[in-house]
Amino acid sequence: MPVLSDDEIPVEDHEDLLEQDLDPAADLELLEQEAERQTINVAGLSEEQLRAKLARIDADTGLAYSLDGKFAVGDIIRHAVFGPGIVARQLSPKKIEVVFQDSKKVLVMNYRPAVDRHTATI
Repeated sequence: MPVLSDDEIPVEDHEDLLEQDLDPAADLELLEQEAERQTINVAGLSEEQLRAKLARIDADTGLAYSLDGKFAVGDIIRHAVFGPGIVARQLSPKKIEVVFQDSKKVLVMNYRPAVDRHTATI
């Protein structure tokens, strides 16, 4: 299949790109996060089996946990206090259950603080 230059592609093929709200910084952040993402198939695994897998994981592996992060079942995460963990279940769009070496925790994700309309600056 021949490669076309930008000026050879019909304008209507570019219209969808022109209508998108592009944020290069956000796009770069998503690409970096995807590059760090490592997942484990957790289907049918017990907590003990997940902990056995965690024992073989380097502490620097996985996505850094943050309140506003987006995580999926099977993702390996790095928590500043609890260390590496595996997302075992998604409990809601904003809560995940994570198995760590010594504990199991419910963590928040996709968190966006509400803007206080009394203190917000316009």
